[in-house]
Amino acid sequence: MTNKIFQAALFAFLTTLLAGCTPSTSEYGSEAEALYEKRFSEFFGGGSVGLNGYDILVPVVGVEADPLPSRDTANISESAIHTAIKYAGEMNSSSLIIWHKGAVVSETYFEGNERDTPIIARSLAKPLATIAVGRAIAEGKIQSLDQPVADFFPEWQNDDRSKILIRHLLDMRTGLLPQGFSEGADDILNRAYLHPHHDEIIINEYPLVDEPGMRYEYANANSELVAPLIKRATGTSYEEWVSEEILLPLGAKGGEIWLNREGGTAHSGCCVLLPPETFLRLAVLLLESGNWNDTQLLPDGFVDQMRTPTPQHPHAGMGVYVAGNYIERRGAMNLDRPFGHNFHGEPYMADDVFLFDGNGHQVGYIIPSADLVILRTGVRPDEGLEWDNAKLPNIILDGIQFEAGKQPVPQPYALSDKTTEITAEDGRVIPLRLIEPVNCADCPLIIFSHGAFSAYDRYNTILLPLARAGYHIAAPNHVDSEEHPDRESYEQPDAMGKRIEDYEMIAASLKADTSYAVGHSFGGLIAQLAGGATLSGPAAALKVDPKYSPDAVIAISPPSAMPGVMEASGWSNVAHPQLVVTGTTDVLPGFVDDWRDRLVSFDAASRQETFLLVYEDMDHYFDGAFGRETEENGDTLSARQVAVEDLVYAMDRFLKAANDGKTAELSDLNFGSNEV
Repeated sequence: MTNKIFQAALFAFLTTLLAGCTPSTSEYGSEAEALYEKRFSEFFGGGSVGLNGYDILVPVVGVEADPLPSRDTANISESAIHTAIKYAGEMNSSSLIIWHKGAVVSETYFEGNERDTPIIARSLAKPLATIAVGRAIAEGKIQSLDQPVADFFPEWQNDDRSKILIRHLLDMRTGLLPQGFSEGADDILNRAYLHPHHDEIIINEYPLVDEPGMRYEYANANSELVAPLIKRATGTSYEEWVSEEILLPLGAKGGEIWLNREGGTAHSGCCVLLPPETFLRLAVLLLESGNWNDTQLLPDGFVDQMRTPTPQHPHAGMGVYVAGNYIERRGAMNLDRPFGHNFHGEPYMADDVFLFDGNGHQVGYIIPSADLVILRTGVRPDEGLEWDNAKLPNIILDGIQFEAGKQPVPQPYALSDKTTEITAEDGRVIPLRLIEPVNCADCPLIIFSHGAFSAYDRYNTILLPLARAGYHIAAPNHVDSEEHPDRESYEQPDAMGKRIEDYEMIAASLKADTSYAVGHSFGGLIAQLAGGATLSGPAAALKVDPKYSPDAVIAISPPSAMPGVMEASGWSNVAHPQLVVTGTTDVLPGFVDDWRDRLVSFDAASRQETFLLVYEDMDHYFDGAFGRETEENGDTLSARQVAVEDLVYAMDRFLKAANDGKTAELSDLNFGSNEV
């Protein structure tokens, strides 16, 4: 960093000395400097300049339109709406508006605020600035996101700033000095914010410290340059452009914006005051891919580019933030920096969330897979309370009854996927695959048992999504696996006992506070045995030690009764919540000739704690999705993909309900689309 500071100082010095284009303090005039000094003194003295008010405000004209359409909560539960409102109220919110499937379904204002009360946007102004650039591209005033900014700022044409593209202003990769804090009146960070010629100062004096496009660094200067860019590209002031090209077409109410001086330039990176519903309309515009009432206001694909992260920051797009892989703390600042990161108590329940996210946790969540927008405005919570950036969207998503195959995919964890070995007491080696969510030490454990002769790498379609959803996966290759290195050393009758031993060894080795037994086919029976089911006849002595008992069981296509080995009564001993899964073509000729025979474990168990999913036209291997993978035609692939996605969703919901002790409420929790 010392080297970067030196480079920044050297750049500013050389630019002044050689190019002769950097104005000295006196060139802005004594009145401008006096106003700057007054603002600086008030800002650092807790006065009216800054987040709490602005001294020169001009109108941003909107319309006095009717409110957005509204209706009842439809398929969002009333309890979810109530919980969201309660959380927002506890966290110093001024408004909470929920939009779902084309209408406002809930609108709440707090602490005396009303629908028309303007909010201080803070960094909610940044997505507005991005949309303003999108409108300029749509109107042909700017060629594309990849046009050099120097085409409009000739001051940059003869140095490395000529490499800065329009998109770099919006995705924070200009290479300009990062945002920071200083109490020095001469510091460029303060002059770039409070000076009555702040736009000229940023254009002419603000230092370049990284190669453009090569590093993400949050800086208000990037967004503040949008206003002079719009002025030079369109010939229209920023506030007029926002009014004429955004608010009026959206039928949105207007407000005010801070100018740096009388007749000067607006602040486009902050400092606009608009009602919450106006920001809701901006979010809905993005939800609809830039289309408003059948009019395409933004270029095709522009919103997709807004929500696409860069290699330099996997959670930041252009003016918005995106889900990416789950990490607990991330936000506006570069992930390398120890500050500027918001708390996320759990992954988002939809991986396509993208959001406005401004100072004070003013957030607009946009979730296309749920046709949902949630807007929260306000200030930071009281001391001792921490805002959870995943809380509100997850409360609402948890309360939506989704149609079959249309539930959102949860935000994934980044994964560690490795193979290892553990050794049984008799020296037998147990090949083990561990798929683990990164940075989730408390995530529960799934011990997964594959089908007869199969292998752990043939279940990626269910194991990887479960791991991304927040489960540690431990999947052994049993001795009957076609991929077990010592398979020939064991007879088929050995498999049952060795599989039970594998389960116990893994449970003893990994020692998870919460664990689940999951399996397919033969592996489904192993999972049920772990849950308390008992064998009969000579095999009755083969039992899982109760100290390794799981917290819940999932058996996919478990076997039918096997006389002399597994009687129906043996399944009545399963002592934990259980999910049984099968399909209406789940047969194995000569072994299970009627799929209904697989219901025996469900019929024998306690109905209060056991649940059944039956998938129409799904066979033993879900049409080749796992266990025995096969290539099928496009229609079959589509059908099985929907079924597998639904299965993973249902498994996740079941295990979470079991962990929370809420299996009795599974129907209210949208357990799945195929429950019987």
